[in-house]
Amino acid sequence: MLVLFFLVSLAYAFYDNSKHIYELTPKSFDDVIYKTNHTSVVEFYAPWCGYCQQFKSHYIKAAQASSDVAQYAAVNCDLPENKKLCNEYRIEGFPTILVFRPPKWTGKITKKNGHSSEIYRGERIASKLTEFVKGRVKNYVKRINARNIASFVAPEDKPRVLLLTSKTSISPMFKALAIDFLGSLEFGYLTVTDEIRSEVETYIDVKRLPQIVVIDREGSFHKYEGPTERTAIAKFLGNFGEAEDGETSERGTFLKGLKKGLYKSFRDFKKSRAGKSKSAKNHRDEL
Repeated sequence: MLVLFFLVSLAYAFYDNSKHIYELTPKSFDDVIYKTNHTSVVEFYAPWCGYCQQFKSHYIKAAQASSDVAQYAAVNCDLPENKKLCNEYRIEGFPTILVFRPPKWTGKITKKNGHSSEIYRGERIASKLTEFVKGRVKNYVKRINARNIASFVAPEDKPRVLLLTSKTSISPMFKALAIDFLGSLEFGYLTVTDEIRSEVETYIDVKRLPQIVVIDREGSFHKYEGPTERTAIAKFLGNFGEAEDGETSERGTFLKGLKKGLYKSFRDFKKSRAGKSKSAKNHRDEL
């Protein structure tokens, strides 16, 4: 009896307790992987596979370390309902880790045939997978310097988000925030060196680094004073633009519900919200 219970738990709950990994089925796969501008990582596995069991803790650690910059998901190829999906992606061994990258954003919803995918062939340890994934994040952050800062801080079309930093490379989390707000906010980063600090300070008071500043459509400056955490920063940026992705977006609400088992697809999510909206309207009418 204990052996039977153990086998059942392996088959149906491999990542149920992992906050950052979505267990996918044919009904949810396209909604999660293809209807986003974020990079996605998917492990195709079988619960009885010894290598999958060894890799499980590493995959969870990788998702914990870099879920701020990419999506992590898994497909149990041992479930009958997932067999066709695993065959579609030509899964021949376990675990197989595929990394999906969306096409360049054009303002339209991404399509399945626009994504590229590649097999992760590196070491099956959290640090190596995390490093690989961070290098696959799309960049929509413009590099700002002393020559173009004047035009960047004087927006004519949409608010600007500027990261002032001492580093020469862009934070992966800042790249992810730029993806969250595609079409709504324009992102830039400026490496503040001793040579240009005085020139930068003619526009912005540089008291500390790193620092995030929003320049709204009227040209007013708004400094972010909260923690260096994606959701907190996204909530602040939500005062100036609308997120299409990430935890503060409608999609983020859907993904939370998917993880909790409230919805099987985005269509289920929309139906649920429409039903709640109709119920609330009827209640108001009765009042």
